[in-house]
Amino acid sequence: MGRNYRIGARARWQPDLRLLFDDKRRILGGARPFSGAPFSSRRSVFFPAFGLIAPLKGRTTMKRQRLQLMRSLGFASVLLLPAPLFAQSAFSGSVTDSSGAVLPGVTVEASSSALIEGSRGAVTDGQGRYTIVQLRPGTYTLTFSLPGFTTVARESVVLPSDFTMTINAQLPVGALQESVTVSSQSPIVDVQSSQKTEVVNRALLDALPTPRNTQSFGYLAQGVRLSKPDVGGQQMMEQVNMRVHGASELHTTMQIDGMLFSPAFNDGAIQNYLNQAHFQEITFTTSSQLGEISAGGVRVNYIPRDGGNLFSGAMYFGTTEKGWQADNLTPALRAKGLTLPTGIEHIRDYNPSFGGPLIRNKLWFLASFRYMSVDEHVANSYLPDGSPAVVDQHINIPLVRLTGQVTPKNKISAFLDRPLKFKGHEFTYGIEPSRASRRRNPGEANYHNVGLKWTSTVTNRVLLEVGYSEVVERLHTGYQPDVFKTTAGWPRPASIHLSDPVPAATNIDPWFTDVSHYDLLSLQRTVATTNYSGTLPDRRVPMVALSYVTGTHNFKAGWQWASGQDVNDLQSIGDIEQVNYRNGVPESVVVTLGPYRTQEYVRADMGIYAQDTWRLNRLTLNLGIRHEYFNSGIDVQYRPDNRWVAGRTYDRIDNLPNWHNWAPRLAFAVDVFGNGKTAVKGGVNKYMRPYAGSFAKQYNPLRAGGVSTDLRDWFDCALIPGISTCDPALVGTPGWRDGIVEDNEVGPSNNKLFGIGSSRRPADGIRRPYNMEETLSVQHQLLPGLGVTFGWFRRQHYDLLGQQNSAITDADWIPFQAANPLGNGELITIYNLNPLKRGLVDLLDYNSKTNTHISNDFEASFTARLPNGAAVFGGWTAMKNVENNCDQANPNGSSLADLYFSITYVYGGRYCDQTKLAIPYRSDFKIGGTYPLPRGFGFSANFISFAGNMSETVWNVPASVFPNGQRTQSTLVPLVAPGTRYLERWNQLDISGRRDFKRGRYTLTPQLDVYNAFNGAAIQTEVTTFGPDQGKPQTILNGRLMRLVAQLKW
Repeated sequence: MGRNYRIGARARWQPDLRLLFDDKRRILGGARPFSGAPFSSRRSVFFPAFGLIAPLKGRTTMKRQRLQLMRSLGFASVLLLPAPLFAQSAFSGSVTDSSGAVLPGVTVEASSSALIEGSRGAVTDGQGRYTIVQLRPGTYTLTFSLPGFTTVARESVVLPSDFTMTINAQLPVGALQESVTVSSQSPIVDVQSSQKTEVVNRALLDALPTPRNTQSFGYLAQGVRLSKPDVGGQQMMEQVNMRVHGASELHTTMQIDGMLFSPAFNDGAIQNYLNQAHFQEITFTTSSQLGEISAGGVRVNYIPRDGGNLFSGAMYFGTTEKGWQADNLTPALRAKGLTLPTGIEHIRDYNPSFGGPLIRNKLWFLASFRYMSVDEHVANSYLPDGSPAVVDQHINIPLVRLTGQVTPKNKISAFLDRPLKFKGHEFTYGIEPSRASRRRNPGEANYHNVGLKWTSTVTNRVLLEVGYSEVVERLHTGYQPDVFKTTAGWPRPASIHLSDPVPAATNIDPWFTDVSHYDLLSLQRTVATTNYSGTLPDRRVPMVALSYVTGTHNFKAGWQWASGQDVNDLQSIGDIEQVNYRNGVPESVVVTLGPYRTQEYVRADMGIYAQDTWRLNRLTLNLGIRHEYFNSGIDVQYRPDNRWVAGRTYDRIDNLPNWHNWAPRLAFAVDVFGNGKTAVKGGVNKYMRPYAGSFAKQYNPLRAGGVSTDLRDWFDCALIPGISTCDPALVGTPGWRDGIVEDNEVGPSNNKLFGIGSSRRPADGIRRPYNMEETLSVQHQLLPGLGVTFGWFRRQHYDLLGQQNSAITDADWIPFQAANPLGNGELITIYNLNPLKRGLVDLLDYNSKTNTHISNDFEASFTARLPNGAAVFGGWTAMKNVENNCDQANPNGSSLADLYFSITYVYGGRYCDQTKLAIPYRSDFKIGGTYPLPRGFGFSANFISFAGNMSETVWNVPASVFPNGQRTQSTLVPLVAPGTRYLERWNQLDISGRRDFKRGRYTLTPQLDVYNAFNGAAIQTEVTTFGPDQGKPQTILNGRLMRLVAQLKW
């Protein structure tokens, strides 16, 4: 552990299975002069045969890479520690004779059309126990046979995904040819797993009124909270994040068929766009993740459709058009300044799919295409002609999947989907939509997800899996090409300098004039967006998995190795991010280092684990241990000369960081009465903080610690050199007050490291942050098909980062007092940095002993399977989240993202320790279900009631408040204590009515969905900056809308 940097070192080997396929791999990394071409022209190498992207770096010889790769895989095989064997469905139980004596040697066979091989079996061990693992969800028949005993068959057993179902059998003595068929309801209590897992099957996915994305299904799981509401799919083009029990979206794990598909973007917090026709079930696990999973938040496992021996298909067509949404703008909202709430022009979702056999019992296929489009108008946003401004956007997602049975014991599956995204005008409240919005084109915003998997049933007790998953994202956003030359803006002129006085006849290049304008008081952005940026993260994960299963033990061991890149491009018109006004008066300018490309990489995000589900009569122990190795760094980087600083090359930095950690997982489940109806579960589990490229990104010398921007004085007048005072000799000359930033109008630098190098570094021996989860719950089956669960969940984060500025001391902060502008008579202590230390930054990150986040949640939930396919589920959660952020460099506080809600607040300063404040418990409630009616009719509904987010009031302290007006840096101060004020509750009822029309194999289902049926208008976000717009609503719950749906299945 600890820091071990190597500057200018050669690239070390990283596991990349593509090296086995191409001996002539191109290497695109390294420094090169900036040519003026768009950054997106430097692309990775695509191998069409495999759907793979070649990395941008790597210099080690091919022979040595292969040798090391084979050594690594060989080592993993010897230790029997392959890649994660993720939780799969299983049958388990015991077999006895009529007297209750155990029966070893009984053949147990599970057969279903969901299996391409048709059936899978096991033999009971010496204690009469059996376990059949790695089963697809579906309807099964279980057959128990032993010579001299009557064969018993259990039919119509519905097995959901990620569930270990206990099925016991009793075999009477009888002739060989005798058999007994038994039909019974499937159990709903998993008495062998400590995890809390909820399953949404295909029937429920199609019946419930949801936007049909990951997050909208996730909010159905108890305890899962969404970052913002999604009424009828208005948010399905952007991210709505899931969080649970003190773990934010950063800790969410996405899997497809048990393989990791969490993107590298934002360390995995940003989830994929997926084709929902690909999946037949989705499972959400919200606690007690065992060694097979790294993170401790929501685990989403998509169970794919394989095709089948019968040709089948499904078509989903859903649309909401303009005029189908109700107006929920109330007089109270108008009084607060909201004139136009967010609404829709249209929402469309078309998703046909088709699958079947290419070779019966040997090769199946599934093909699908999804088109999603959401055009919406933003609250209080208008075009110059006064009409509502529209965010126009769509995504196309083609998909193909193949599943083949090589032999009866060997199965191979592969899939590829390619989301292509368009966003014509991307903006939020306060951004002038026609010029200052951002744009992304499909060619500049495309992604792909690739999955390959081989499954081998070596024996009835040994299962082997080998797989490879890849998530590649290519996202470029920038200027409006119908206003500017391209999304990268105007081309750079031959001369990038301009000074006052400007000759009257000069035709000024628009590269100087069309920079982004922002008013600090009204929060309005005009003229242009801030930059053109490219985000190009990759994550590639080879994996191997092995399990050994007996009736008593279900042992798993695994190895996985994720690697990839995190590349980012950036450039701004005029080499200026924005010019700042205060109520129309010029105040400052943010200059940038662009154009540049940053290149972080992850050499290893490796996990090795071993775990066992050990049955001891009524007690089942879920034991696991996981070793994690994380290594990342920064590649060689180059930036050219720009308007403010000379160009520079930055050396490679390896081992940033180089971490080895152990994460034990200890949990249990007790079948209290031995009848499979009541289980007590609990556990204590350690999870490491997930990372991709962000740790190295914090210390990138090209942009970390604020070195890529510099906030300087600008009053739109030529200044006396070296000071921020207008030059009297040039007042009124051409260039004065023209709204254009000339070079000699820009004041002295306030960032002494601007363009030089990173001002931020990690302390020696810095450790990886982690969190500890404690759980205790009771699950009970009240009636056949009706179960209830009561649980307690606690999570605390440790080794969070603290920060100090080594260039200054506490004595350099000069305190003074000012009256709270809220007028409550309070005096606030504010700290102003000594002018002699202005611009001095040397940030040191270390593991804080005090910074933490603690969550305590209590939960009650139920699930009910009713006759005729009806289902109801719901529950209540009370949660309390507090943070301590006292360990930071700025005594006034800083803008920080809450570790659970991920909302940016001004934390620190006088309210830095929330454990000493009266933070209340906040409660969420949800209920949903579907009910079939006579004559093919059906009804379904969801209702959620979420507590409103905490609101704050922040004072951007003006320079006039500081002694003698000498403010040395921008200062934000919270005016009210956290937990004082919350936004109103978010209540939303969604309902759906449908009818099935059947003709032969075909079923046509017209459906009417109504979202936010009560037309609620809860405020979701508001202006929190003290000033004339404080408390002005920015977004509210979208008004009631209707969706017409037609589904065709055959």
